[in-house]
Amino acid sequence: MASVRAQELMKKLGISEAEAMELIAYDKAVDQGKSTPYDLTEEQKKVEKAMKNSDIHAKSEQKVSKVKENPKKEAIIAAFADFLVDFGAETVEITNKTREITFKIGKDDYKIALTATRKKK
Repeated sequence: MASVRAQELMKKLGISEAEAMELIAYDKAVDQGKSTPYDLTEEQKKVEKAMKNSDIHAKSEQKVSKVKENPKKEAIIAAFADFLVDFGAETVEITNKTREITFKIGKDDYKIALTATRKKK
């Protein structure tokens, strides 16, 4: 009489009792670390080891995004800087020609950041 496990395998896989017993014996051998007919040959083991040590999944080179020139923003920042000098600001410095100005009025430090909104779709 076949074991409960063998009956399950026979039902689920549609195999005979002998095949189910053979499958159970194979599983038991694998669990115990015994050699099986499906083990890799020495040459296949060398290839497997080489593939495990290879750097197949190396990170691809990341593309550096290039900031587009924006003459409008540069002109706006330059105009703000001129205005701030005329307004009486001390130490006006354009820290990013298309985005940012830092300046000082009296004892207080300020920073203006210019952002352009995206066009609506």
